Amino acid sequence: MLPRQPRVMAPTQRNGGSQPTRVPDSDRTTARRRFIQLLGSASLFAIAGCSNATSKTSKEQVSYQDHPEENQQCSNCQFYTPPENGGDAGTCTRVQGDIAPEAWCNVYAEG
Repeated sequence: MLPRQPRVMAPTQRNGGSQPTRVPDSDRTTARRRFIQLLGSASLFAIAGCSNATSKTSKEQVSYQDHPEENQQCSNCQFYTPPENGGDAGTCTRVQGDIAPEAWCNVYAEG
């Protein structure tokens, strides 16, 4: 295997423009590690973004309960849609099934 050659960059203003600047190995290693970290983070975000944004969560997963939690209840939540035609239960954009207006779950967001 051939020995590694130092990386040399173009002349810069810092050294008067006459001599190339050598980049220390530690700076290259740090930059490489940072690039790999960013690449890994971007991959995780891409994978997370692949989930179906329209799918709803089960009531069990959001700790759905048929009674309010203090002043919080589904009828005050931004994700709740009131029942149509005078029905008893509405729907939620985040949770599956019929949703009682006086119920509560852990995705509650005041709306």
